[in-house]
Amino acid sequence: MQWNLKEGSLKSLVYGKQEMLSNPKDMPAQPIFQAFRAPIDNDKSFGNWLAKDWKNNGMDAPKYTVESADWKQNSEGNIVINTVIRSSYIKGSIVSRAQFTVKKDESIDVEYHFLPQGELPELPRLGIAMIFNKDLEQFSWYGYGPQESYSDRKASAQVGLWHSTVSDQLFDYPVPQESGNKEEVQLLTLTNAKGKGITVTA
Repeated sequence: MQWNLKEGSLKSLVYGKQEMLSNPKDMPAQPIFQAFRAPIDNDKSFGNWLAKDWKNNGMDAPKYTVESADWKQNSEGNIVINTVIRSSYIKGSIVSRAQFTVKKDESIDVEYHFLPQGELPELPRLGIAMIFNKDLEQFSWYGYGPQESYSDRKASAQVGLWHSTVSDQLFDYPVPQESGNKEEVQLLTLTNAKGKGITVTA
């Protein structure tokens, strides 16, 4: 595991000699804070007010500022990394406070707090994103499935342990729509062809 404290970012995450992350040069440092997503067809309806508000407030082009980043070893021998990163928009900002606790068994506990400040539109989303190694193609999750599910249409899905691939999560809708979302996921696993990968629990 390698951190760049100057950028408040995770540069590498290796388990069993397998690099879990991908770090494209044209993307912000990971984990990537996101309060924006690409507008879908519904966002452009009803007078285009949602997509228009996001564009007018610069939600698609935040300026990231690392306000603080440090680490320490606690009494249990775990490494604790704290970062504070501000994402600034035209009239407002969102402060992300993160704590990563790297345990002796190499598992990582992650806790985030988000503080919106100033004038912001209705947020498209609020969370973080990570770009994993493309070899981690096998996808399993415990939650609603097996098809995609959303908060307003999940009655057709069932809670269970489901298996698929990352590539199969994209559905080619005729017009831009959300695709591959999974509701109430408590556990997900991404692995390569040899069964090596990463597990995330919530």
